[in-house]
Amino acid sequence: MKICLRYLAALAIIFAMTGCISTQYFRERRITTNLDAFNSFSAETQGKVRDGQIDIGFSEMMVYIAWGKADQVFTRTTKQGEATVWAYTGTRIKTESEWVSIPVRVVDRDGHSVIRYRRAWIDRNTEEEYTLARVEFIDGIVSAIEQLSQK
Repeated sequence: MKICLRYLAALAIIFAMTGCISTQYFRERRITTNLDAFNSFSAETQGKVRDGQIDIGFSEMMVYIAWGKADQVFTRTTKQGEATVWAYTGTRIKTESEWVSIPVRVVDRDGHSVIRYRRAWIDRNTEEEYTLARVEFIDGIVSAIEQLSQK
């Protein structure tokens, strides 16, 4: 029993750490894959990219290495010209509970099978996509960054 509990505790810790590890793992993989480009960045920029941070003036490659491929790409046209916007999204599970009537087959005292409707709570999960951040590029250089407030 002790071994089983230790095994479950170890699994729980591994699963809890997976989110943190995977983001850094994929960033390091992008750095390794694009090593020549990464080495051409200044030491300050390399530090920011390694930490998953971006800044105004970064190139598309710097943002790609720091944050990965955008989930959506938009083109914004204004009086000043055209800009490319990379959007990064997240997904959350939204659970809604509701009463429903469900058919239940019951057998009465005489042995006859009949359908009766009973009310029951059900939980309905839906995935909801939301925008975490948008990065605007003009001529391949970051000109604006929008990030979802963590309030």
